[in-house]
Amino acid sequence: MSLEELGRSAAADLWADTERTLDVEARLRDLRRDRTRGRVGWIVAAAAAAAIVLIVVTAPWPRRQALPATPRPPARVEWLVFQNGRSGLSVVGGSLPTLTAKIKSDVPTPMAFSPDGSTLAFSAGGVLNLLDVTTGADRKLGPCRQPSCPVAWSPDSKQLVTASPHGLVRVPVNGGPASAVALPAGWSVTGLHVNAAGLVALTGIAEGEGAVMTVELSGEHPEVIFKWRHYSLGDPRWSQDGTHFSYLRWREKQWNPDAAGAISVDSIRADGQDLHQVAQVGTCYCTSDLRPWMDVSPSGRLVVSTLDPERRVLVEVSQDGHLTTMVPATAAGPPGESGPVAWRSQPTGTGP
Repeated sequence: MSLEELGRSAAADLWADTERTLDVEARLRDLRRDRTRGRVGWIVAAAAAAAIVLIVVTAPWPRRQALPATPRPPARVEWLVFQNGRSGLSVVGGSLPTLTAKIKSDVPTPMAFSPDGSTLAFSAGGVLNLLDVTTGADRKLGPCRQPSCPVAWSPDSKQLVTASPHGLVRVPVNGGPASAVALPAGWSVTGLHVNAAGLVALTGIAEGEGAVMTVELSGEHPEVIFKWRHYSLGDPRWSQDGTHFSYLRWREKQWNPDAAGAISVDSIRADGQDLHQVAQVGTCYCTSDLRPWMDVSPSGRLVVSTLDPERRVLVEVSQDGHLTTMVPATAAGPPGESGPVAWRSQPTGTGP
């Protein structure tokens, strides 16, 4: 083909394209065709979606894959029990008639309810005792290993944990031999509490100074968390999540003979971080027998049996340090005849 013919052919093609571009009617036909295709596509998609919904709605119930409902924890009721000298135990927030006539003593008696709320453990007269909350029956579990004789429960309510001059003692509540848990030399224990993971928070003395410590129930990984010089410490209590614990701190008269010493609630993480004072809850000329006591409920309510100049007062301490008097001094009894407190918690409707 000659160059002249090629030129004529290219010119013809260009003119044809130009006519198509300028042909308004042709362009409108193309636009209508595109819109029709789009409309059909949307109709098909909507019909498919409607079919899927119809299948889901009309399918038999066993075929449906519903997400499982998140179980709600059962509602719980809590009672606060405190030792009220020769009047026996007193109850705040309810009635526990099987307990009110128990532990009529002018000697402070450490006590703790089992995690399931069925049994109260206490030490009195150098003996570990168990008291059935439902029947009021009590039985002796064995001797205390040291005069202070703090008591705590294992997470499964099957063992009572107490202290000895050389460590801890685990005592099965349904019979069987006790087992010793050795602690490092120089440790002595005044208070203890076990969290759900089996880690024991301790207060007492380490290397001659007041200290907070931790150790596993097996005796592994003993650790001094913090030391307090010239302070007495007691009643460690774990938080609900088991990551930190609170404890009481006060100066005994031997360290501060000329003035009443402050009573404080402190908090510290299990790794030794975030040490801080939650609140100051009173003052006292404290001794080994005349001292404050504390307990924390499973829901996190913290109560201190503290002291004013003449009588005891039960004070609830909020997380931000606010104090609320639960039992005034006129009802709580003389300081030397009362003291220890214990929270009892149980699912609603499961018993007394």
